[in-house]
Amino acid sequence: MESTGGSSWTWTGTASTGGWTRACGKTSKRERVYARNNIDRGHLVRRASAVWGDTLAEAAQANEDTFHYTNAAPQAAKFNQGLELWLGMESYLLDHAAGHRRRVVVFTGPIFSDVDPVYRGVDIPLRF
Repeated sequence: MESTGGSSWTWTGTASTGGWTRACGKTSKRERVYARNNIDRGHLVRRASAVWGDTLAEAAQANEDTFHYTNAAPQAAKFNQGLELWLGMESYLLDHAAGHRRRVVVFTGPIFSDVDPVYRGVDIPLRF
């Protein structure tokens, strides 16, 4: 299997104007919620976990496929990038499984509730 670690990427659907343009021509809240603040587009499926395939082209496509909004949730930057939090948990699971020659299946996603804060019209999940 080959892998790619491509360093330049864009979120699929992001128009050059900085907004997600729908068929009706309106810009959605997707981009606005992430503008000028400490909220990350948190990958639900870690990019490093998905970037593989039988060919370099398959690995490159898998890399691109992680940058869809359906694979993202608004996350506080400190939570998303924290070595003691989300990023640390992802790294531990990936490294531990590889070190013991094991496969890991992870079910991930936001768990919405009535107490989640709303920011710029978007529910920000507090649990994953």
